[in-house]
Amino acid sequence: MRDEIVEVLVRCKTKISLMILRIVLFVLCALAVILAMQGGIVFLIAAVAFGVGGYFAGNYAQVEYEYTYCEKEIDIDAIYSQARRKHIMTLELGKMETFVRVESDKMKEFANRQFIVKDFSSHSKENKDKVYALLYDGGLKILMEPDERLLNAMSYVSPRKIFK
Repeated sequence: MRDEIVEVLVRCKTKISLMILRIVLFVLCALAVILAMQGGIVFLIAAVAFGVGGYFAGNYAQVEYEYTYCEKEIDIDAIYSQARRKHIMTLELGKMETFVRVESDKMKEFANRQFIVKDFSSHSKENKDKVYALLYDGGLKILMEPDERLLNAMSYVSPRKIFK
């Protein structure tokens, strides 16, 4: 038995719209603070709301996904602003139907099926040919960008389900 741990870190494209929203919300927060100093509890509440909104918009603008393969399981975590980690899901390779490149002919076999799609790729047009779809447990389609080490580790466990 091959005991192997493989970690892959995929950096998502920075969402410019959230960065602009963050700047706008912080400017509105500053204006609301200035107006709150002249007397007005409503402006103080608005300043707090704009500040909290700007904080969360900045956190979700920079996202990285980490895939960790260990003992026939893949853990997917999201890392927000290189500071906060959140566990998204754990996938068992025994429940996986197939793992196929999205741009391949093999994916056309599944074109008529309905899936719930979860995208954990970089959302980059340059890496479009590296995106794989993991069809999981009947109705879930998970988009990932594995590297060669992860593909080799997964194909060792279930070689007939992995299409490179």
